[in-house]
Amino acid sequence: MAARASSATPTVPPARVMVVGGTGRLGSIVVRRLLAGGIPVAFTTRSADRLDMFGPGAQGVVADLNQRAGLDRAFAGCGAVFLIIANGDDETSQGLNCVAAMREAGVPRVVFLSVVRSVPHYDYKIPVERALATWGVPGAILRPNYFDQYDLLARRAILEAGVYPTPMGLVGVNRIDCRDIAEVAFQRLTVVNRRHDDDELHGPQALTGPEVAALYQAALDRPVRYFAELPETDRAQYVFTSERGRRIAAYWEAGLAKASPEAVAHTERLVGRPLRHFADFVPEAIALWRSGAEA
Repeated sequence: MAARASSATPTVPPARVMVVGGTGRLGSIVVRRLLAGGIPVAFTTRSADRLDMFGPGAQGVVADLNQRAGLDRAFAGCGAVFLIIANGDDETSQGLNCVAAMREAGVPRVVFLSVVRSVPHYDYKIPVERALATWGVPGAILRPNYFDQYDLLARRAILEAGVYPTPMGLVGVNRIDCRDIAEVAFQRLTVVNRRHDDDELHGPQALTGPEVAALYQAALDRPVRYFAELPETDRAQYVFTSERGRRIAAYWEAGLAKASPEAVAHTERLVGRPLRHFADFVPEAIALWRSGAEA
């Protein structure tokens, strides 16, 4: 989990940083963090409609990660790549396509967004990690816990039904704010060294499903119940139905996403400032929902 010590000095990469998946929930935050740091940025998108979403400071590239042909041109001239592959049945093949294309383009540094090794869907990430290791490219693997920002998808359940629907369980999950992940990504993308870091990233507090519901209830000043506390007939609509979803729910309920104090302290050292608390994210999410902005 811990990164090895290094005397590397933060430097601006010699060319732009490419963020694969740069229009997604985490990727867009990483793009904005890089721009704020004065780093030239490019990003991939599946839709030409999103090429200008960050303004003139970031170059959008339409790319289909399922198609190996042409991907190497997207990576040509990049000083570093942040590789985010969305969870799904084709994530392994997409990741391997990207690794092959980056290698062909001679990308000198890669930071890969993976997951902690105990997460059920880690199996999908293993072939990509092995391909990067075989290549031997310098960079890092980031292994974050559950994102705070995933809750933005639960708007209707929380605001309209008064239900927190995500099966966090009763032991606790050290969920983490994407802005803290982006800070570590920024450091790993802009520090030139020859090693390959491997970083688990956890939030500051292990929160249970009822505790999360209580935070929304306090912020909204009206009842919000954890879905597992509902009558069985009402609870069914919130239960994960996919095999992957059921495995993740069981993982949380078993307490396997609860981090040690040492792991939390390690994350805070990497971020370089106090970690963001979920209690501060909750009013931000509510304000975003009420503004009508796209979550």
